[in-house]
Amino acid sequence: PQPAIPPPAKQPEPAPTPEPTPAVAARVETPEPAPPPRVETPPPPRPHHPSKVASVSTGGSKGVRLVKSELNSIPTPPAASGDGVLAVVATPWAEVQIDGRDIGETPREVRLGAGSYRIKATHPALGMREYVVTIKPGRREVWKPTFAN
Repeated sequence: PQPAIPPPAKQPEPAPTPEPTPAVAARVETPEPAPPPRVETPPPPRPHHPSKVASVSTGGSKGVRLVKSELNSIPTPPAASGDGVLAVVATPWAEVQIDGRDIGETPREVRLGAGSYRIKATHPALGMREYVVTIKPGRREVWKPTFAN
């Protein structure tokens, strides 16, 4: 008798070949970043910047006619005009009033009708200075208030 030959082992059936599928791009969505949190900060202290704006006042024979922030920017008027010029130069600086009317920060040059005026120079941290000036026609006056620490 011949030895029995075992039957050949069954081969597993090959897996079906997958059909090609079209490539699909992966879509990745990134969320928009959140805006940074708002932080309220107080405004910085106001720096000293003299205004470059000139103002004109009309009115009787006495009064403010013209205000400028540059020294020697208003020519001394002839005496016949009835006007004179006042220059105010404060150290370190000041807000200026003439007869209660604000005219801005120093330096200031003002054309005024002849007469007497009460001038106030105020620095927010260093105090107030006051002066009475008499403006003469055709003349230039200078007031230099000084503020000490």
